[in-house]
Amino acid sequence: YKKIPENPAERSPEDLLQLYAQHNCIERNKQCAIAYLKYRAEQILKLRWESGACEIPAYLQDRLHQNEIALAQQYDSILTSYM
Repeated sequence: YKKIPENPAERSPEDLLQLYAQHNCIERNKQCAIAYLKYRAEQILKLRWESGACEIPAYLQDRLHQNEIALAQQYDSILTSYM
């Protein structure tokens, strides 16, 4: 990558195109990461409805992040208090 000048007056059209492309790549990667996290959260909530159990199976606990386990526990407690 070529270093882009700090002064906007010194930037060429190629520099601006490079900035635009990098920005779009970053935005796309953020969208993909958020979509992936949303999908995982939906699968955790779906598991609770399908299994009816308040515990996550042991084989899945090793594959989940602590925040995902906390989500499952909080969702279970909400459902339990509702039902």
